Amino acid sequence: MEQLQRGASAFLRHAYSEAIAAYTESIECGQLGVSELVVAFCNRSARWASFDPEMRAAWADLAAAVAAEGLGGAARGAPPPQIPNSVLDAVLRVAFFWYNFMPLTRGSAAVGWTMVMALALAAGYEVSEGQPPNLSLDWEAILTTSLAGFTAATRPWLRAACRPSGRGAAVDLDALPRVAHVFGTARTVLEALIAAEPK
Repeated sequence: MEQLQRGASAFLRHAYSEAIAAYTESIECGQLGVSELVVAFCNRSARWASFDPEMRAAWADLAAAVAAEGLGGAARGAPPPQIPNSVLDAVLRVAFFWYNFMPLTRGSAAVGWTMVMALALAAGYEVSEGQPPNLSLDWEAILTTSLAGFTAATRPWLRAACRPSGRGAAVDLDALPRVAHVFGTARTVLEALIAAEPK
């Protein structure tokens, strides 16, 4: 784990230095507006080359953690009452690197949060509560300089929010309705994305 944390810190130092260099370069040119600046950031192929191996490694660790805990689609029986730390830490590692890369690819914090919920669901757990007030998972990842710090700040409340899915070991994806049937138009997709939680 310590080696992973050192690798994560090195990746972030490199990523931040690349972002600062791109920002400085853009400001010195004096030609880019805000939207062009975001596009300029995402075209940094060196950053993409650094990010890809990190995400591949994080994904492999997540798959290994789910398999080691006997969770996921091939598992039999009900999952433990709490999501194992090894699985949750692997989910948070994927999220940490996504959030630290996402601003440079015009990604969305909502995609990252949806990914966290989907990865937990694939392991047999539903995230039953939203993020705590005054906390945003994306900003927590962006402003925390290490994977260990991000995990320490987010694991307690996220672990408490994860409940067994109630559908056995894993959700039967074939039993769920197709997204195109539930959200048949762009309007219904937008309505779902901006809907407020019931009080």
